[in-house]
Amino acid sequence: MRHTLITTTAAAAVALGLLAGCATNQAGQTDGTFATSPAAARYEQLVTDIWGTSADRQLADRLAHHRMQQAIATCMRDAGHDYQPPAYQGIGGAAPIAIGDIDGVAPLGHDWGIAAGKIQSATGVQQTRLAGGNPAGLATGEAGKAYTAAMDKCQNAGDTFIANTYPTGVVDQSTSLENGLREVTGTEQYQQLDAEYLDCLGQTGIYVKSWAELHQQTVARFPAVSTGVDELRRLQPFLAASEAEKVAAAADAQCRSDLYAYTVTAIGPHIDRMRGEGGKALAEVVNGWNTLRTEATAAGLN
Repeated sequence: MRHTLITTTAAAAVALGLLAGCATNQAGQTDGTFATSPAAARYEQLVTDIWGTSADRQLADRLAHHRMQQAIATCMRDAGHDYQPPAYQGIGGAAPIAIGDIDGVAPLGHDWGIAAGKIQSATGVQQTRLAGGNPAGLATGEAGKAYTAAMDKCQNAGDTFIANTYPTGVVDQSTSLENGLREVTGTEQYQQLDAEYLDCLGQTGIYVKSWAELHQQTVARFPAVSTGVDELRRLQPFLAASEAEKVAAAADAQCRSDLYAYTVTAIGPHIDRMRGEGGKALAEVVNGWNTLRTEATAAGLN
């Protein structure tokens, strides 16, 4: 995976739920103040049907964490050890959806939720500190060796639950959408608008070859999260990076609006086929998200 957004080539990261950046809008895609046309609404709804909302993806990650930790705790208890599941830290929250890293449909917004994701991770760090961790895991000598050996074994029990973080069929449907978008990117009009987008960014002092590169550069400005949220909010590098994110997102939205409008319109016939010929498979994914919400509620995670 080239960066922290969800792409259809990032199946391994999807399975692990290791996604950074927290979307600020419901679907985790383009902000509603930018996606105002019927074509945009139609495209965004399809992305939401496939990938759920940002809240859904966050819930899926929390549910996977819950299942994994419960399995580890049971395994450790059976081995005679006390194990307290750590607080969910979220690895930065639910990522915005950038299908295939394609410029034309990358999320438009006032920010990309990177700062919000860092804050969420720091909140998790702070919660873990307050919880006090696993005292048994701090044991030394033979007791410590026994605990470590048990954890090595029990971690495998937890890993079983990571592979099914999202509903079955999500990656297949997302790949189908990406294939249609690739056809759109091959059109002369798309390529002209994409070139104009990059030229416009250059006029604002941002020199990149793609939206993905711009996002990567923005993420790289942020410090690693190793402190609690209170300390993070006071760090000058974090404050500067947060402001830089807003500046970059604003320039991007201004420069890429025409490319986005063209792309979500041109993909229309492919969306028709996905909802027509492939409607059953898509409906199964939507039902999968409904099931996941139900299971999360039963686990007390809502």
